[in-house]
Amino acid sequence: MNTLGTLGLLVTLFGGAILLTLKRARWIGAAMIIGAATFTVVIVLRESHRHQEISRLVHGAREADVLSAVGPPDRTTDGSEWVEAGFPRSPGESIPGCVREHWYYTFYYPYAQALCFDSKHQLIRITTYSSW
Repeated sequence: MNTLGTLGLLVTLFGGAILLTLKRARWIGAAMIIGAATFTVVIVLRESHRHQEISRLVHGAREADVLSAVGPPDRTTDGSEWVEAGFPRSPGESIPGCVREHWYYTFYYPYAQALCFDSKHQLIRITTYSSW
């Protein structure tokens, strides 16, 4: 979840709404609201596409096929890091055979998916993390 980004978006929307009430700044307020709405639509569509494509994946899928279907990841690790960047997984959380892990995060709520690949570049595990 991108808390600062979400707060910035809300401030932009409310600021734009306030500026709509001022005669001289009406066009600035409209531009702010249209920009924030456009950004929101793009993010929602991207996350919807990612979720749909990840739900269709099967174990054994090739990494290149996964990346072309889902899109570029937000972060790529060697499988040794946890959801938060820089925090190592505990020994009990390590995934045997995982040599590369692609992370996909959502913008508006705390949700992440990790796709783990083996040395043959085949998908071996899909993990979903959520704090809800």
